[in-house]
Amino acid sequence: MVELLAAKKQTVDERLEFLMRVADGPLSRQFSRPLRAYVAFWAARLHMEQGQVDRHERMLALALQLDPTNKAAAAATFSAISVDPDAALSDKAAALFTLFNADPLDPNTHEGIGNTLLAYGLYGEAFLWLSKSAELRVKLGGSPDVTLLQSTILAAWGDGNFETAQTILDILDPPRDPVAEQSDDWPPVDVLMLKAAVLTSKPNPGDLTTLHARIEKRLIDRTEGGQDTVAMANLVWSHLLLNKSLGAVPGLIDRIEAASGAKQDVLRGWLAVREGDAEAARSTLEPIKEIDHRAALGLALLPAEHGDGERVRLLMSVAQRSPEDIFGLMAVSRLRDLGVVFPESEDRVLLARLFGKLPGPMLEMEANPMRYLQLKVEPVKQLTRLGEPFEVSVQLRNVSQRPLSLGLGGTVPTQLMLLPKVKAGMEPASSLGPLTIDLHRRLRLDSGSVMSLTIPLETTHPIGAILSGVPTSHVQLDVVAVLNPYITEIGGVRSGLMGTTTQFRNMSRRATAINDKAVEGLIRQIGGADDQEALLAMVILGPWAGGANEDETRMVHVPKIAEAMSERFATLTPIQQALAVMSVPRREFGEEHFSAILERAAQSDRVDVRVAYIATRVKQSDHPVLTAALREPSGVVRDFADASLALVEMAEEQKAAMEAQQEVQEGFDPVEIDDLTSPAGK
Repeated sequence: MVELLAAKKQTVDERLEFLMRVADGPLSRQFSRPLRAYVAFWAARLHMEQGQVDRHERMLALALQLDPTNKAAAAATFSAISVDPDAALSDKAAALFTLFNADPLDPNTHEGIGNTLLAYGLYGEAFLWLSKSAELRVKLGGSPDVTLLQSTILAAWGDGNFETAQTILDILDPPRDPVAEQSDDWPPVDVLMLKAAVLTSKPNPGDLTTLHARIEKRLIDRTEGGQDTVAMANLVWSHLLLNKSLGAVPGLIDRIEAASGAKQDVLRGWLAVREGDAEAARSTLEPIKEIDHRAALGLALLPAEHGDGERVRLLMSVAQRSPEDIFGLMAVSRLRDLGVVFPESEDRVLLARLFGKLPGPMLEMEANPMRYLQLKVEPVKQLTRLGEPFEVSVQLRNVSQRPLSLGLGGTVPTQLMLLPKVKAGMEPASSLGPLTIDLHRRLRLDSGSVMSLTIPLETTHPIGAILSGVPTSHVQLDVVAVLNPYITEIGGVRSGLMGTTTQFRNMSRRATAINDKAVEGLIRQIGGADDQEALLAMVILGPWAGGANEDETRMVHVPKIAEAMSERFATLTPIQQALAVMSVPRREFGEEHFSAILERAAQSDRVDVRVAYIATRVKQSDHPVLTAALREPSGVVRDFADASLALVEMAEEQKAAMEAQQEVQEGFDPVEIDDLTSPAGK
């Protein structure tokens, strides 16, 4: 409603004025706080489009004040402050914490927190958040991407956990089978370079010749033109990091300098380090060590002239300047070997206090969602009679102490799948098609509040599938309900993150007894004043009239039933007429008595009535009603007629093929087969 009213405003200023009145003005008392927050965020976006940054920020703050679970406002706030070079880390961390609280199970937020911790050298804490992000992505039906896994490798490496880093590297780059064909396009070169850096930091890295050859093969084609300076630089670094093929490095550096027009002192200094020329390395790298952390790392790799003090200072400066790239991690790894820990700072203490561990409530929410949500699905009426709908009541209750955001992008999933199974009479139980419902009726579910709705199950199958069933049969319905469903590899249905499963049994429809007394009563009901009751009687008596058992009771009552239905037909609504047509017997024994109803239906100008007639009565491709429908230029009837014609022609072709096959079989003399198999025939 608010969106419709806002859309009627002619200018942006008028629209903003209206939104302000709803969010924090005279109209605000008529709306819930979550809706006002939604409107405030809408206004914030309009202000940003107008270049009104201060007003944009004020409306974002209002949105979060009204509803801390408004994830869109929290994300916009963090996005704005994260690119502000003047913003204090405390403000950025607070915005990130607000975003996390808005939706504690968003893997993107976990990844953002992990990368922030990684950038400040809090490797163990970063690993917790990054690995949890990967885990959540899997639980949401996806998978972690290369960038997330690379960050997780860096965090594990920085924390000194080489085994875990190697395990994740093996996921991205599985051990190669020397016999099987291997793809040369995977993994990305960045992953191979990271692998090289990790392995060279290990005490016993093993033989790195194969890894170097793979990197060289991937990059050498890209360097042939002499213009791809990034590829050439990566190739040089692969030689330098792995200490392989150093003879090729000077020529590559010359080509990079020629293509870029810039001196490559870092690369030349590192080459001197690898070649053992300490004097050349120092003269090249010392002047640039304060502006390029890679130069400082190269100097730290040289033999110490005056003990390890200078080496530690160099490594520490590298680690502090760039704790999240491979050169910073190489410095951290060497500092660990020297027994030196990363120095504390106010920023690191602040981040560790906010994100030092995964919050207990978030872990509980993930592991035990029933402590937060209660799903209740039950029949509105346990025992119904024919004609009454099978309706299900759904309740979703927040049983936690915190408000929870709903729907796409929220903490609480709102997709519900109902899986009904029906049993009629002595027939075996059969599964009906699943019904998927979106429960997103609110923006937020407050502590202790409940969201309720009623679902008619007739929508899970074609119209009349239960109503036109044999009325003398007892019908039983069982339903399984799955919140946040996903399909398993073997085709089953499970509940995903924050989801749950429940069920109920024995929702029943009474069997209707059919005897002389019951038939007479139902015929009178057809002629009564209540259209619904009349239609119910038709639905019961129509299928019974066309029953396979042509007993004396049926023979006596069918003409009376047909007469009563024909007289009442004209007073019914179009949809009731359509259902009446569907209830008319389809066997020749019963159908002949209902010609008056069928003629009216065939000539009806109502779409639903004609569709019901075509669906239940047309069995030949040259049927006059179908032919007339096919002449219509367009519309529902024409579309349905096209589909019906295709089905009828298919059935006619199958029938003709079966008759032809039967004629061949009937014309084949069995004696001829005996002759062929007899000794004489051989």
